[in-house]
Amino acid sequence: MKLLKLIKVDNWFSRSINLERDKSSIDAVNAYVPTSTAIKTLRLILKTFNNSKTSRSWSLIGPYGSGKSSFGIFLNAILQPSSSDQFKLAIKKIAEIDDDLSKAYVSKLKNSDGCLNILLTGSYEGLTKKLFNSLALEIENSLLEKRLKNKLLKFHKDELDLTSSDDLIEFLKLLQASIIQSKKDIKGISITIDELGKHVEYAGSNQKDGDIYVLQKIAEHCVSESDAPIFFNVMLHQGIEFYAKELDKETKAEWRKIQGRFEEISFIEGPEQSMRVIAKALKQDLKANQLARIKKDLKVPVQALLKAKIFPNMNKIREGVNFFSEVFPFHPLTAYILPLLAQKLAQNERTVFTFLGSSETFGFQDLIKEIDFPGVVMPHHIFDYFVNNQGSYIFDHLTHKRWIEVLNAIDRAGDQDLKALNILKTIGLLNIIGTLANLRSSHDLLSIIYGSKVLNKSLKALQAKSLITYRKHSDEYKVWQGSDFDLESALSRELDQFEDFDIANELNKLVNPLPLVAKKYSIESHTLRYFKTSYISDSHFVNLDNDSYSSEPELYILLKQNKVKEKDLSIKYKELPSSVLILEVNSKNIFDSNAKELKALKNIYKTSEEITNDPIAKKEISDQIDHLERRLSNTLKGVTQSTDLTWIHNSKKLNIKNHLDIQTELSRILKDIYSESPILKNELINRDNISAQGQSARTRLIKMMASQRHDPNLGYALDKYPPDKTIFNAIFKQLDLYQKESVGFKFAYPKKGSPLYPAYEYIKRSLSSSEPKSYAQLCEGLSLPPIGIKKGMHPVIFFGFYYSVEANMAMYEDGIFIPYLNDEAVDRIVRKGDHFAFQLHTFSGQDKLIRAYSEQFLQEESKNILTIVRAFSRQMKALPEFTQQTRNLARISNEAIKLRSAFDSAKSPHNLFTTDIPKALGFNKKDLNNTKKLGTFIDLLNKTMTELKSCYSRMIEEQRIKFAQVFSLDTNNSLEDLQKKIHRRYASMEEFTIDNLTLKPFLTRLLTDIDPEIWFEGVLTILENTNPRKWRDDTLLEADIKLKNFSERMKDIEMLQSYQSNKATNSDQEIFGLRVTTHGKEKNIDKIVTLDNQEKKEFNQISNQIESLLKKGGFKDKDKQIAALVAKINDIENEKSIKGGVELKIVKNDKDD
Repeated sequence: MKLLKLIKVDNWFSRSINLERDKSSIDAVNAYVPTSTAIKTLRLILKTFNNSKTSRSWSLIGPYGSGKSSFGIFLNAILQPSSSDQFKLAIKKIAEIDDDLSKAYVSKLKNSDGCLNILLTGSYEGLTKKLFNSLALEIENSLLEKRLKNKLLKFHKDELDLTSSDDLIEFLKLLQASIIQSKKDIKGISITIDELGKHVEYAGSNQKDGDIYVLQKIAEHCVSESDAPIFFNVMLHQGIEFYAKELDKETKAEWRKIQGRFEEISFIEGPEQSMRVIAKALKQDLKANQLARIKKDLKVPVQALLKAKIFPNMNKIREGVNFFSEVFPFHPLTAYILPLLAQKLAQNERTVFTFLGSSETFGFQDLIKEIDFPGVVMPHHIFDYFVNNQGSYIFDHLTHKRWIEVLNAIDRAGDQDLKALNILKTIGLLNIIGTLANLRSSHDLLSIIYGSKVLNKSLKALQAKSLITYRKHSDEYKVWQGSDFDLESALSRELDQFEDFDIANELNKLVNPLPLVAKKYSIESHTLRYFKTSYISDSHFVNLDNDSYSSEPELYILLKQNKVKEKDLSIKYKELPSSVLILEVNSKNIFDSNAKELKALKNIYKTSEEITNDPIAKKEISDQIDHLERRLSNTLKGVTQSTDLTWIHNSKKLNIKNHLDIQTELSRILKDIYSESPILKNELINRDNISAQGQSARTRLIKMMASQRHDPNLGYALDKYPPDKTIFNAIFKQLDLYQKESVGFKFAYPKKGSPLYPAYEYIKRSLSSSEPKSYAQLCEGLSLPPIGIKKGMHPVIFFGFYYSVEANMAMYEDGIFIPYLNDEAVDRIVRKGDHFAFQLHTFSGQDKLIRAYSEQFLQEESKNILTIVRAFSRQMKALPEFTQQTRNLARISNEAIKLRSAFDSAKSPHNLFTTDIPKALGFNKKDLNNTKKLGTFIDLLNKTMTELKSCYSRMIEEQRIKFAQVFSLDTNNSLEDLQKKIHRRYASMEEFTIDNLTLKPFLTRLLTDIDPEIWFEGVLTILENTNPRKWRDDTLLEADIKLKNFSERMKDIEMLQSYQSNKATNSDQEIFGLRVTTHGKEKNIDKIVTLDNQEKKEFNQISNQIESLLKKGGFKDKDKQIAALVAKINDIENEKSIKGGVELKIVKNDKDD
């Protein structure tokens, strides 16, 4: 049976306590287990329940999970009205432990209205204002009479804007006076602040008069005599002066004084007390026989533990067995080690109770799913949990080093068995926590957990691999310490090298500054906006020149080092552009120390030769670097959320009271900066870096814009909404930029006042210049203020503009004019925008020339030169590739070549028509002003265009004539006649060819029965393996040679066919088809040969002699004999020695092989 069915954890123990949230929870009080430290603290508070002059301030110091927050809730319950359920339950719990203390509290608070309780949970902000507001909130909900409340709340309202520590003390005094005046029996005021360290950290990095010192003033005020005394409890993980360790000496001294005003209580319980709390948290559902089995298994380990005096207050075995059975399923030593380990690692918030509630790998909830009864949770289990689920850096340096040593030893263990590894982990744990509990990893202690037989074998194996070592003088096993590197000394030496340390410059390099996101504005505008953040020292700031600023939003975190006069800063503030926001940070100390240490550690990691072969030291430094980077980032992030620091914009101090004010001001500034930015409601592409899905949707939309731009719904189905359609609707439909016209629909230019009007106007201005503007430049301008459109939107916005002014838009790729846009060009523009440029053209003058061009290329009158150019371009692009490249003057004129070149290299549509084309045909600009010469020019242009359009057909006609000639047909035959005659002549020739690679495919295509023109282009394609439309001048020569070759071979086959058909009537002839292929030679021997009867008789006379000669020469195998004869045939053919004599019969194969 799995332990999960027997064990549950009380949820109140696995959740974190929040004073403000849980102050009214009866369940939180019921779950609390008063510890010895809690009882001691309650006694101290009780002694001060009088009106005499005495200290009433306590600082409760302990790590995460030590119960400070829970005690705060419990104290709040005790100080509730005596008639309340919370008070009664708290008193009952105290009575179970200390009846006298319970009676004393009842005596003090009987029939009273308790205290007015203010509970705060700390945060990274100023304490004074937060406490001031919390007091007002508690007063509003208190039992005080209305008139007293109103008086107090009026004071709060009047002083809220300029709250100081003195105002807070005055408020407390007024509250005390009101309590004394009240008819209610309120015994005093209790102020409890949990997580005070966050306020103290904030005060350290934002030193302002009165904030941290408010603690001192409250503590001093609590001492005074009053019938309404104030009880002041603060809770921290470390003493107040700990948080000042990185500040200057004077500040440290002042903070020590503040700490001295509090009576310090160490809120760390002993292991036994912590184990009682664990027992309270565990809910066991055990049967009698199961409990009996547990107690039986506990007798041996408990006896050993008593003998080792690990539990000095436990003397009897039965007492120990009963005690440890309550913490089942923990092994006794696991239950003892767990709270100690949590103390060591508490800065990582891995407490006993997070472990109990954890379903993470190796968490308690995960373990009890796997372990069968009566198995228990062993020490190595909690080692695995903390290794897998804690952060990489442990706050305590020595503990961190020990932890790395254990992990390194486990890595080096290699193939050690599981039991040995578990023992190694347990030894490591005992080494880490031993100093806390005087717990040594002795043989006796380890045998309590694992048994002597298994233990001895494993210890021997671990020692053999130098993973552990035995210390005889202390009788304990230690994980081998693999590193002698002294990090503290190395760090000290490195820090001594920093003579001149520019804190701002180093912060920018060490910790990537996070942008300050304007959340409110981003939500309202549907566009993510932020201020780019950088740190700058005051001395560097005042020397910035005007070129240093960007037009995009920037936040300078100004580290004031008291090196610059306020007057000089004020002058500089007035010079700043409105895009710059300043946040003054008065103290650099908290940054300075951390930044110096981080830089020193990085230097050591990069340059120290000592750690090159020391993985433990490298890991330790690496973890410490990670920790400091996170710490600095968190501190710096907190700075930008500060309401107490000075924010400056346009040389004026901003009125910041809360976080909402920060966002409101950021929105106001951004509205000014991006005054012409449209609201575009599409999250998929309204960003700088879009997803693959966004890119696909955008590409599909742009292609639909190109191909379907006259369709009412841009080609999209009405009942479907793909991502690209939603983009189209959001930008064009909703903004009325896709409109119906007389025929179909079109993309429209926005009207003034439309959200996209400024963007379109910017593009229009940019493209109306004398030189084309690159697409990349256009996009850069769209990104910048005041428009600020995100990069993902650029292509869609641009092409919307393009199609709205298409008639006047010229496009260039790498400086060459591209007449019209197609899908391929769209893809290239989006991917390589810097290769493309655009220009808006307005063409005036030379009306006669334009009219002449219009009639030539449009067959109608048009005054738009780009429309005419596009028509001309379509004609030129439609020309076959052969026409576009041939330079054979016998086939094409020099004028045609020049006209073609003028089009290919056109730099602009204007120059193409007014300069380039006339020049190509031998005319200049002046000639075109003469009506007669203009007519001559147009006639020549028409003639040249006709020549270009007919060039390919003339080449095909030449090939038709050549075909007729080589096949001995009448050259006057049309293609249709030529096709029919060739079909008749060669209809059954395919079966006679033995060339399957070239001749047979040619014959197959030649005999295809399709449209004559298609048939002829197909036949020509076979000749050169290239469609004739793509032929070049040199291709024609090669085609001529191949055609002649094919025709000669076909004549031979034709003769073979003829012989074959006449074989019956002319039997004295024997015909042979011969093909010889020689390796390494391109040309084959293809011949049709014959022998008549007389020749056969003559050959038979020497046949035996030839065979005899071959055998004598060693060619006895038939294949060798054939090879020898073929070789001789090859020689005869190459030497051309046979002029008509004897021809040899080889082998006739029915399959023509």
